[in-house]
Amino acid sequence: MRVLLVLLSLATACLGCLNITDCSLNGVCVNGVCACYAPWEGDACDLLGLLPADLTKGFESPHSGGKTSSWGGGVVNIGGMWHMYAAQMVNYCGIDFWEPNSRVVHATAVDPEGPYTFQDVVAIPFAHEPNVVLAPTGEIVIYFTMRHPNGFELVNC
Repeated sequence: MRVLLVLLSLATACLGCLNITDCSLNGVCVNGVCACYAPWEGDACDLLGLLPADLTKGFESPHSGGKTSSWGGGVVNIGGMWHMYAAQMVNYCGIDFWEPNSRVVHATAVDPEGPYTFQDVVAIPFAHEPNVVLAPTGEIVIYFTMRHPNGFELVNC
């Protein structure tokens, strides 16, 4: 069985792609070669072609004592000021402790790329994956996953 799998792998490597599955569903197979959809790259369309990030932009926690992970972040513009709502892990934890340590925070910036400055906590743990839109009336509408009471002990990292 192992020999058969190796032979099939070698045959596929030599032939290139046979169908869209060989192109990671991120492109089409044309004459044995993957034609990738933007922004996908690579022989199997399995590499995301992103520009380097500017590490002076975005959102970084202002809390002293160590780095704090954040996840996602939806933004809206109100009067030239950008408002970000993001999930942030408390107690200096990484994303591996998103549950139970995730909360939703609000940060602002004058540029959509940031840097964003922490403003306040919107929802205490456990709250995660905020989405934000402007209502037709101009109000900020935030939708996120929340469990209250948390039901888990917060982790100190």
